[in-house]
Order: sequence, then structure tokens, then C-alpha cells
Amino acid sequence: MEDLEHSFEPSTIQRVEMMVLNALGWRLASTTAYSYLELFSWFLDSLKPQLHEEIIALLNNLLLRAISDSKFLDYRPSVVAISALRCSLDKIQLSAAISGNAYLTCLTSLLDHDQKGELVKCHKMMEEQYSSVDCLHRLRDHGDFHYCPSSSPTTVGFQNENLTKI
Repeated sequence: MEDLEHSFEPSTIQRVEMMVLNALGWRLASTTAYSYLELFSWFLDSLKPQLHEEIIALLNNLLLRAISDSKFLDYRPSVVAISALRCSLDKIQLSAAISGNAYLTCLTSLLDHDQKGELVKCHKMMEEQYSSVDCLHRLRDHGDFHYCPSSSPTTVGFQNENLTKI
């Protein structure tokens, strides 16, 4: 390492890195679903603090799951954000209480017709994902899950009187 003839300043290295990224067309500040949350959730500030925190927690939970699932890459970030907002409002059952339906209708009116179809698919996928994880959380938290396996083919012909012979 001591025999190196060239030494580069950090600013020079950064400039070269930026040139490479620009040449490759990489964007460092890409738009994600989180980018839209502040725009889409402006009405949450008017809610009670506890309700506001609950919705934000649900939104974060849904978006973190969406980010970790590659299937959601098929959808635009705005569609994922609206789907998460819609799911969280449905879970807390606020859609009717705070004119959430009118609000969601207003948001979806900003989308193209193609994006509305994507929104339906994305929302359905997010609902399925939420309900499957919600079921596991209930099992973990409350232990209210009961499983009775169906009889296997090897035990169908097994009679109770054979139990006493063993």
C-alpha cells in the first residue's frame, strides 16, 4: 500500500461514483410508497392522538411488509401507499366514521384507469397478506388457535379395540 503512486481526494472519488451512477441511470433518491404517505395522510392530524398513532403503526407495518415482498414491485409506489392507507382505515373501521370513503374516492380519482385496476389487485394482495399475518399474531398473543389434523390414510382402519392390545 505504501508504494501507491496515486492518491485521490474523497471529493474526486465521490464525483467519479456519481458519474458512474448517472451513466447507469441509477437514482439515489427513488420514490417509494413512504414518499406518498405524507401527501395522502394529511387528514390524520385531525384525529385523536391514540387513533392517529394506531393508523400510523398499521401503515408502517403494511408498508414494511410490502417492501419485503417482491410481488409488490409490480405496483407503483402511489398505488401501494393508497392500498396501505385503505387497508389501515378498513382495519380500524374508520372508512365511514371520518368520511374515509369520500377521501379514498378523492385519492383514487387522481389515478389513471389502469392504475385503478392495479389498486384493486394491490389492495386485495395486501388484505390477504395482512389477514394471514394477523391470524398468526392472534395465535401468538392469545393462543386461540385449535388444530385438529384430519385422519391420515394409515389410521383410518385403526380400531379402538386395537389400542388395548398394544
